[in-house]
Amino acid sequence: MTLGGRNCPYCRYYTAVDEPHCGRCGRWLPPGPLAALVHEASRVQHPATKALCALSIVVFALQLAVAGGLGGGLFTGMPVWVAARFGGLLGDDGLTEPYRLLAACFVHYGVLHIVFNVMALADLGRALETRFGPARTVLAYVITGVFGFLVSTWWYAPALVPTAGASGAAFGFVGVLLGDRLARRDPGFRQALVRTVLYSVVWYFVLRTNQAAHLGGLAAGMGLGVLFAKESRPWRIARAVNIAAGVCLALCVVSLVLPHFSPEWRVLRSLEEQRRARRGHAASALDE
Repeated sequence: MTLGGRNCPYCRYYTAVDEPHCGRCGRWLPPGPLAALVHEASRVQHPATKALCALSIVVFALQLAVAGGLGGGLFTGMPVWVAARFGGLLGDDGLTEPYRLLAACFVHYGVLHIVFNVMALADLGRALETRFGPARTVLAYVITGVFGFLVSTWWYAPALVPTAGASGAAFGFVGVLLGDRLARRDPGFRQALVRTVLYSVVWYFVLRTNQAAHLGGLAAGMGLGVLFAKESRPWRIARAVNIAAGVCLALCVVSLVLPHFSPEWRVLRSLEEQRRARRGHAASALDE
């Protein structure tokens, strides 16, 4: 064994220099030059939750800029072509352009839409991240959000129903927490599950939310929650999980860039401009 040691950047436990994992918390120990950076990053509370919420807010701000600010999307409703430009789904285009299944998790149609979703993500994400860590929080967001929109595409297509938003992933977070309770045989699991499904149904009738994406995200999240809870030695796959989470974050960014190169939003914008022009001509004719 090599003499000497180093402090774990996460819990500060002193571990032999040639040990790949911390003797206390079991986390992977990064090389010396990265240790200080990892230590500073580890001091940020709930980094994954904050990053996911921040990305949704940035995307919505860009949507507003493209739509024309306060008069085009903040309170009057986001134009469908703007949502499609950033990754919103319409009909079955999640099958022809599958990157939209992920990008749509960050796209929203109005201020109330994003406020409710970001508040839910912030609350649920903190609980999930405290229990399972940032890497698994990112994985849960991506997997449940994509699965929710897959179910939505299957349920609503071929009808041209525009949909987007983080609520499928938010229900996925609920599902992970419920799956964890199920794996631990928590007696309150059944009551919490019924309450969650009832909330989804109420939201559907009050706000006309995407029920299919909610239930799809919930089901996928429950599966992940059971899987996470039953990991006997999570530190053994910590590096693989961290790499997977990093890849997922990169895919989130890439998925938000690709829709800008799609012809779909240009067609939708052209159709909307034509409708606006016809309404203008009709109004002029009435004035005459």
